Amino acid sequence: MSTRRLFVALNLPQGERERIHQACRPLRDHNLPVRWVDPENYHITLKFLGEVRADRLKCLEGTIAQAAAGSAPFAAALHGFSAFPDLPALDQVAGMFPDTVPVRMEGGVGPVR
Repeated sequence: MSTRRLFVALNLPQGERERIHQACRPLRDHNLPVRWVDPENYHITLKFLGEVRADRLKCLEGTIAQAAAGSAPFAAALHGFSAFPDLPALDQVAGMFPDTVPVRMEGGVGPVR
């Protein structure tokens, strides 16, 4: 049976995606051997689900929609970013480059369940 690699995420407003894109320019300018995604694909990952069987998608969509409908809006501030693996490690381990550049988020957000 086929599977899809899935995660649950929040879309970011266009202005925030553009701001993050500009803030990451110094990393992009280093010509690191990474695949940079387009700003329209920037998001906040809430939960990585991994490989999900195709026959589970409809149930999963319903469950996520129900959880989202019961969630209140929240305000959050995005600032700063880091990388996986850690940026200082790049100088210490030859051939190691970041594959994820997360943005820190603060404010108005409790634990995600």
